[in-house]
Amino acid sequence: MAVHLDACFAEAGDDAAFIAKALGTIARARGMTQLANDAGEGRESLYKALSDDGNPRFDGA
Repeated sequence: MAVHLDACFAEAGDDAAFIAKALGTIARARGMTQLANDAGEGRESLYKALSDDGNPRFDGA
């Protein structure tokens, strides 16, 4: 999965939506519920942020 994400970063350039989609794919493969628990976020919030229509924030706010 790390190799996939590295390739996505290399290909995406400044396209945050491309990275969000890649993160969503990886999150679903790893298990969204566990990821949400680990991140201290709600599962539904992660699904929404990482969906095609989502608007994730990468600035830590």
